[in-house]
Amino acid sequence: MTDEAAEAAEAPAAPAAPEDSALLWSPEPEPLGVPVEPTGHPEVDAELAGLDRLDGVPTVEHPAVYENVQQRLNAILTALDEHARS
Repeated sequence: MTDEAAEAAEAPAAPAAPEDSALLWSPEPEPLGVPVEPTGHPEVDAELAGLDRLDGVPTVEHPAVYENVQQRLNAILTALDEHARS
């Protein structure tokens, strides 16, 4: 037996992949199922309902959805504030 063959025979075997590796990684995004409580203001509620778009969307696309909802909420709340001042 050569030195290389002896070393290969003595080397520990690589750990086997778990049989349930599908449970560790799912290529399809799964719904988070986070409920959104109604605020009582229809425009705000409509925008918050837009967060439902996150279910089934890859995580890398979440920031764009959050930014869109935040911008619209900011516009709605600014308009409400301006209306309250007048």
